[in-house]
Amino acid sequence: SRFSVNGLAQFSDWTLGNIVPTAAGVTVGGRLTTNSGRGISGATVTITDTNGASRTARTGSFGYYQFDDVASGGIYTVAAKSRRFAFTPSSRVIAVGDSVTDIDFVAGGE
Repeated sequence: SRFSVNGLAQFSDWTLGNIVPTAAGVTVGGRLTTNSGRGISGATVTITDTNGASRTARTGSFGYYQFDDVASGGIYTVAAKSRRFAFTPSSRVIAVGDSVTDIDFVAGGE
């Protein structure tokens, strides 16, 4: 692996070690709305990692949801489900490198 540092002309033969994504916790969230923009409360949102481990959150009165302490550097599937509304698409695959607060789902129809 190679990388560069601005303003540095050359390196000696030493290593910085492996540079890998951290497992630091970040926030993943968003909002579920109707197609007219009204928040959907009480819906279920699930986040699942590539190992199959999942967590579930419920949307609040304005349709917002949030997962705290999600390990950065991973690939996750976020899926939305409601008793009254259908979402198309109902899930999204995301790569999490930093906090993400715009994983939104819009329901068809009212």
